[in-house]
Amino acid sequence: MKKLLVSFWLSLILVSPVHAGYELVCEGYRPQTNNQVVYIDCNNRNAVVDILKTAWMEIRNNMGGTVEDVCWRGYNQAKDLHPALGMDAGMANTFFMQCNMGLGYLN
Repeated sequence: MKKLLVSFWLSLILVSPVHAGYELVCEGYRPQTNNQVVYIDCNNRNAVVDILKTAWMEIRNNMGGTVEDVCWRGYNQAKDLHPALGMDAGMANTFFMQCNMGLGYLN
């Protein structure tokens, strides 16, 4: 699953240069920007954490700075949630917002 997410993410980056950036969105929800959308199954905790990690690494490698720190916090908050707490679209979106700020600027 992890390799599939990373491969999917990288294929979007390499194949879709016409968009200004990227936006993580839960399946079944509408994007908030005109950026390239990456849909994630937000009921799958591992998928959410894995895509946040990938997003943070992309921001780190391409931008750094404050937006990297904000995304890092979102990734760590999602990763450190107690396993007894389920993941849903409401929770996932709070983490995605922290990374979407930086992803919007990636080419």
